[in-house]
Amino acid sequence: MKSKLIILLVIAAVISGQHLNAQVSSYSFSQNFGGYGISGQGNKIGSSNQDDEVNQLALPFTFTYNNTPYNSVYVCSNGYISFNPLNGFEYSALSDFQTTEVIAAFAQDLVMGTAIKADFTAGSNIITNCSSTLGISVGDTIFDINFDFGGNPVVTGFSGNDIVVNTAALNSAVNTDVFFSNGSIRESVSGTAPNRVFELEYKNFTRFFVYDEVMNFKIRLYETSNRIEYVYGFFSPGISTTGSEVGLKGASLADFNSREITSLTTWSTSSPAGLITDPCLYSPQNFPAAGLTFIWSPSVCVTPSIQVSQPSPAVCSGQSATITVSGAETYSWSTGSTASVQVVTPSATSTFTLFAFNGACSSSLAVTQSVVANPTITLVQSKSHICRGNTATLTASGAGSYTWSNGATTSVIVVSPTLTTTYSVSGANEGCQASKAIVQNVSSCTGLDESTIKSATMVYPNPFSDVLTVNCEAGNRITLTDALGNLVLLQEAETDGQQRLSTAELRAGMYILSVTGHSGSYSSKVVKR
Repeated sequence: MKSKLIILLVIAAVISGQHLNAQVSSYSFSQNFGGYGISGQGNKIGSSNQDDEVNQLALPFTFTYNNTPYNSVYVCSNGYISFNPLNGFEYSALSDFQTTEVIAAFAQDLVMGTAIKADFTAGSNIITNCSSTLGISVGDTIFDINFDFGGNPVVTGFSGNDIVVNTAALNSAVNTDVFFSNGSIRESVSGTAPNRVFELEYKNFTRFFVYDEVMNFKIRLYETSNRIEYVYGFFSPGISTTGSEVGLKGASLADFNSREITSLTTWSTSSPAGLITDPCLYSPQNFPAAGLTFIWSPSVCVTPSIQVSQPSPAVCSGQSATITVSGAETYSWSTGSTASVQVVTPSATSTFTLFAFNGACSSSLAVTQSVVANPTITLVQSKSHICRGNTATLTASGAGSYTWSNGATTSVIVVSPTLTTTYSVSGANEGCQASKAIVQNVSSCTGLDESTIKSATMVYPNPFSDVLTVNCEAGNRITLTDALGNLVLLQEAETDGQQRLSTAELRAGMYILSVTGHSGSYSSKVVKR
């Protein structure tokens, strides 16, 4: 006997580790009782005594299985076919780790022909005490393995439970094996395009080394509809109980659609298999009745044609965009959402993948949402403080266009506010905006003797407290003297602009501020509070 080992736990682990959109599992199952049709028609396939044999056939039409079109098929003598290559030893064709795309009407370790036990006597052409004559017909040939008849004798008639052949035996044997080469696999096609039917008939098969058994069944493939039928004919089981695998298998162990038959059910009351390893019990008490037909039909669906609506194909950074899709029953986004309307707020241009489904039919689409970066505005002022009546230049950069709070639309503006004023500018790039503000400080620049103020020098505040600020040119000499003429502070301006004089140690009172430089001198009375 050939050993068969299925490690259920390993198979279950493989299945549990996979997740896919199984197409074969979506086929619908039905059954009926109809006619078996004509037996023994069409062309023979392969040898006359097949055991674990595989033959590749060209199909008369394109047949689509598991969403893939095929023009050829591999036929195995062990009760199944596949659209991918086989080695012939996959006795459990559905649960075998190596097989894919399998159609199994009765996957088992089968052999072609009938096997019985019988006696024969040297010099006699009558085989006596036959354990069975079912499935044996006039014209059938005995496969003379041990050369007991000097060749392969042909059956010429029957006498009760005895079989008459055309050649006398050379040897005598009691209760010995007698094998008949009366089995076959035949292919035929009926109908006209586009509604043709391709048929494979397994005629007079038995399980390996099971005696007195007859099995007949057909596999039918239908053009256009891609329907699959298993039609069971005359069965007479031998004295042995085994399980066979019956159903469909897709691209992996996780994709299957098979039947289960137990001691509590019959072939006409089978149930869907929960595991791909679930068998159909076959015994002398439980076997398919003639005319029983199992039918698998692929799901009828339309590949989704997806329509995408994007009111804003490009948005500014930080803004949300709405993506609406239609044309399918259900959706699955790469974001994890299953809604047809998506509101996204990407920080940069992003692509979202959509999978759309109409039943088992699916399509996918990549949707890109463009994001335009907001401009980064920079503001520079020529002077942070000016005296009332003077001007300052404000320069904006970082955008393509500008709009100022005073109505100006250039990148550079000249301002002369009478009071400290905040200026804001809005910059735009491709419709995306950003804004920034800057404060232009204004002082009256009024000392106790305003008549001597020069435009190049500013002193503030006046009166002052702990800090007195002088705007002057680099290199100018700044002094403070008290009312008695004593020098209380001396500082030289190192750069143009603000010079901060620390006056916290000075007593309250009036002082004379003097600024002396290459362009002249300036004096002013200032008051410490």
